[in-house]
Amino acid sequence: MKICFCACVSSERIDKFLSTALKIGRKKAVKLIENRLVKVNGFIAEKSFPVEKKSLIEADIPEPEANFNYSNLKILYEDNNLVTVYKPPFFHSVKSESNVCSVEHFLSILNPRYILLNRLDFITQGILIAAKNEKFAYFYKNMENNLKIRKKYITFLKGRVEKPLLINFKINQKKRKKVKVEKKKSDTNITLVQPLSFHGYFTMCNIVIFKGARHQIRAHCSHVNHHLIGDIFYGDKSPEKFFFLLCYGYELQHTFNIDLFLSFKNKIKDHLNFLEKNMEFLK
Repeated sequence: MKICFCACVSSERIDKFLSTALKIGRKKAVKLIENRLVKVNGFIAEKSFPVEKKSLIEADIPEPEANFNYSNLKILYEDNNLVTVYKPPFFHSVKSESNVCSVEHFLSILNPRYILLNRLDFITQGILIAAKNEKFAYFYKNMENNLKIRKKYITFLKGRVEKPLLINFKINQKKRKKVKVEKKKSDTNITLVQPLSFHGYFTMCNIVIFKGARHQIRAHCSHVNHHLIGDIFYGDKSPEKFFFLLCYGYELQHTFNIDLFLSFKNKIKDHLNFLEKNMEFLK
């Protein structure tokens, strides 16, 4: 999609001008320029290109990839208050300046009134919940803030986890990419690790969190020297394709219990077989 307009005032640089004119983030504007999609007076613009009054700007904006991999998103459960969607690994939960394709965008196509209630890391797969109305959205968030919702995961941890672990150290999210686990105890950042079965150099575990923070499971498990296999961000040397973190259920007693463990049984089994066949990588 090509956009052409004339600058009414002088601007310091083309990236600043584009950010304001197109109402996009500076990084997205720079990306358009770096991809040679912006011209000023017929010349391909550089990032520091000055914009003078009456300059002709042409920006070739890529069309939104509205249907990108949306066939991989599946409605798993639905009632009068909520709808649940399966998010595959390496797929965005929410819309941002750097991406259009996301579960949040998919839900807005289904119904603009749907409200996404939670998110999963880009690399994590599993269930995302959306409220169909504001009343249920408020109810869910209130229960989550009071630690009354149990979010259930399956993953594979490096080493032998001999007994259940309760990890409740505070998660510091100030760093943008990687969170930090502090020595201070937390009343909300709580991770329960329950070993299910041992397989040589790794343990299959059930994990429960209540409210959660960004990267909480990955950071907490790494902190107790049992990082997720394939989690190169928090300390593993095995390939990223070995990573498996699956959110399979949500539970709020006497209100709802979305447990789709059996629906994901084949995914869990396939990844377990894959790890066992590649045991040499896990030493």
